[in-house]
Amino acid sequence: MSAATPNSHHSQLERAGIFAPHHGLQYRKAEGDKVWEVSNGQVNTHTGYHPLPAAPKPLGAAGKRGQTQRQFYKNSAEGRFTTTKCKDCGKLLYPPVAICSECLSENLVWVGIPKVGEVYAFTEILAGAPLQFQDKVPFVVAIVRFGNYPENGIQLSGTVFDASYDEMEVGA
Repeated sequence: MSAATPNSHHSQLERAGIFAPHHGLQYRKAEGDKVWEVSNGQVNTHTGYHPLPAAPKPLGAAGKRGQTQRQFYKNSAEGRFTTTKCKDCGKLLYPPVAICSECLSENLVWVGIPKVGEVYAFTEILAGAPLQFQDKVPFVVAIVRFGNYPENGIQLSGTVFDASYDEMEVGA
């Protein structure tokens, strides 16, 4: 096994597609009968058969989780309040998911959630607020139900900055 600094093999590693700019990380790539290893700033090459492990593949809906999150934030950025609903059992799922927690189906569709809900409960924060909200004290935290909760709706909690405690009302 021969050893060299990363700089001496820089262009070779770039051509091989394995240059490791971050010291301490480990990379391996086979090219023909030569194996390149980059570890702790050292580039080592040696010959012989050294199979590399296959890249892990997403398992079913787990691979779709990132797509689901991206779609949710894209919809939010466009001003649409959305989540996923199971086409098989009809369950509304919030936060959006890639697999139904009720029947384990992956047969989901995006649906809109009403932008107006009903106040279920609320309280006023007078002290002990997180630092980023210290200049907003006092403020209201409310639980709001959207849609026909729990059969076909969701319940969320959140901060209410545009209404005082005295202006809030359960059922409104």
